Amino acid sequence: MKTEYNLLDDLSVLTTISKYGLTDMSKIAEMCIAQAILEAKLNNQETVKIILGTLGELNVIITDSEVTYRYIPSKSLEKDIIASLQTNKSKLQEALENSLTKRVISVYKDLM
Repeated sequence: MKTEYNLLDDLSVLTTISKYGLTDMSKIAEMCIAQAILEAKLNNQETVKIILGTLGELNVIITDSEVTYRYIPSKSLEKDIIASLQTNKSKLQEALENSLTKRVISVYKDLM
């Protein structure tokens, strides 16, 4: 069975950035990636490494007839994934619980 996960949906819920804003930024990122690949082709380069920030990197190989892609997660992302799988604990869930706890304590203090 295949699991599908929409990163933009969760990011919009967990941040103050709307899904529309995140989608708009993603479209701009798509244009930047396409531009980098085009520039590489025009410069007769066969490979392009695109840094995706803390997510990792996308390596693109350009040949005459096709384009192939290879995604490599960052060391921190890989570490977080492995730790989550080994411990069955989610750093995201822990962060949300800590944030909620701080908010409840803050409201409680304000009421006192």
